[in-house]
Amino acid sequence: MTRPAKLPPLFGLLLFALSGLPPFAGAAAAVEIDHWRTPQGIAVYYVQRTELPMLDVRLVFDAGSARDGNAYGLANLSAHLLGRGAGGLDADEIAVRFGHVGAQYSASVGRDMTSLSLRTLVAPDYMKQALDTFVTVLAKPDFPPVEFERLKKQVLTGIGKRAQEPGTLAGLAFSRAIYRGHPYAHPPQGEKDSVAAITLKDVRAFYRRYLVARNLTMIVVGDLARPRVEAFAARIAEALPAGAAPAPLPPLRDITAPREIRVPFKSAQAHIFMGQPAVAHDHADYFPLYLGNHILGGSGFGSRLIETVRVANGYAYSIWSYLVHRRERGAFVVGFETRADQADDAIALTRNVIAEFKRDGPEDAELALAKDNVQGGFPLRVSDNGKIIDWVTRIAVHRLDLDFLDTFVGKVRQVEKDDIVRAFRDRIADDLTVVVVGG
Repeated sequence: MTRPAKLPPLFGLLLFALSGLPPFAGAAAAVEIDHWRTPQGIAVYYVQRTELPMLDVRLVFDAGSARDGNAYGLANLSAHLLGRGAGGLDADEIAVRFGHVGAQYSASVGRDMTSLSLRTLVAPDYMKQALDTFVTVLAKPDFPPVEFERLKKQVLTGIGKRAQEPGTLAGLAFSRAIYRGHPYAHPPQGEKDSVAAITLKDVRAFYRRYLVARNLTMIVVGDLARPRVEAFAARIAEALPAGAAPAPLPPLRDITAPREIRVPFKSAQAHIFMGQPAVAHDHADYFPLYLGNHILGGSGFGSRLIETVRVANGYAYSIWSYLVHRRERGAFVVGFETRADQADDAIALTRNVIAEFKRDGPEDAELALAKDNVQGGFPLRVSDNGKIIDWVTRIAVHRLDLDFLDTFVGKVRQVEKDDIVRAFRDRIADDLTVVVVGG
């Protein structure tokens, strides 16, 4: 294994950048996204950033838990086993190869996607070793049986722990309630019985089916010229079988009979989720819903829900609302905790706040303040490579326009009160599904 003799210049600054904190203040520059598709079918999204000599690479496969079939947790096991043995290297040797050149490797699995991520310096020796190891992990997994069994035990332990967390149980029950009958309904980590039944043969088959070139989106952000990005994309394409993209997920059905689900749990606090499926990210009503939600419960103190449920009535320390992003329609979600003996009153009050907002919309002062708040905070959202790669991943997965970041603030500014009222009236039902765990 090659280990460079000394760290390149500016490494102290890079360590600061790697912590996730923006090292410089100032307005965000326009984010220019270059996009192309390789002959093998890999979709590439590329943003050149020369401020720091570092590179972020993210490989995104349409291989999230929605592709588990009945083997809930299969995508999660498959992704996290990759880094535990590949190309004859064991887990420790892989970690050392990344660590000795200051690189960071990670795998994550959501409902829509499996992501393999690498952050590395661009000094030639450092980047070469990091990229070589990354390709080995991706294309030459050994699937060691001992590591597979160890990983299964760790996942099962995590599943056992979540059974002791009422907030986690409430979130899982809420997903099952609003996505019932759809592959989004089960958690990415799986369930106890399903994970226990998964075999190494299942993992190998999942890898061969889904981690293929035609099912891959590659996102690159950093100090690397396009020809070198093209060369790396070609290398990935050569290392993987071409394969085929999976069939689209089934469409999400509207909930025709919202439910109220009570899950017993011995706790003083009731953990509450309320909501429903909403719209896809590229829907015309996304920006009215986004800005309206910012005013309703997405902006912390000053939001309608905080001011009414917490400040005026003292039912909850914190209450929030947000829009979940999914490829096949996300969800509108409200969440809070309250004393068990006042849960029903808090739910009724929350319903009233939402109904009033649907009917009347925001006040003019609220609307103006929300637009200023979104615009003022936006530069921090694209202030470093890590944040940009998250945004570009969203653009790629949800098939948004390449100028989405450059037009984001302008589209928020164009939203008017009537747009919010109409979008909430049309997209947010009067009766929301409610899940209560605890109390």
